Amino acid sequence: APGACLRLYSRRVHDGAMPPYIPPELVRAPLPTVALKALLLDDRPVELLGEALDAPRREAVLDALASLVRIGAVRRLDAKDGGPEHAVEPLGEVVSRLDVDANIGRLVVFGAALGCLDDMAVVAAAASLRDVFLQPFEVAKKKKKGGDDMDDEREVSEDEDVEGDPRALDLDQARKEVAHFLPRRQICERAQYSDALATVAILREFQKRLRTGDRDAAARYARANHASFKRLV
Repeated sequence: APGACLRLYSRRVHDGAMPPYIPPELVRAPLPTVALKALLLDDRPVELLGEALDAPRREAVLDALASLVRIGAVRRLDAKDGGPEHAVEPLGEVVSRLDVDANIGRLVVFGAALGCLDDMAVVAAAASLRDVFLQPFEVAKKKKKGGDDMDDEREVSEDEDVEGDPRALDLDQARKEVAHFLPRRQICERAQYSDALATVAILREFQKRLRTGDRDAAARYARANHASFKRLV
């Protein structure tokens, strides 16, 4: 029907910066996840995906299936007389319903099975999204722009010429770079945590301070540990 379309951006942005269409999910999604779902639909996932309009390379699909075998989501069969070569394991059936990367899904499933789902959900989010700990060039840019404790999301490309550029460090700046990671290192060494569990530890303490104090106290804790307030919230 005829009518008017109002867009909240300029024609220049629409014509010059926006893609003409969204890439299909087959291209955007991790290939192991796509291969797993294809195997649930057909016992010959390589041939099935080869019929897609934006078909992945055959070798890439085989590599994706091999990665699923390694994590226990799929098992390899002794193909005879042209029979199927792979079958989905129970773990793979559960992971396929989570609509996440297969490795992340496996982490969540094992977390639920071992009774630590909340912590593993945090680890999964940390592995999928941006690190809650700020990198040195982010802090340098925030200070340059005058950001406060709760406004640390304005980042800068590492290609920009700002203080903290790891390609142009002098000795003094290198010491600052190393010292920047000291809070994370202390969290890791205190209880022999990995980086993933350090994220769990700092989130627990941050949430505790939010419950018992106020947002300013939580923000100060995040800043003291070189973590992003917004990402922790």
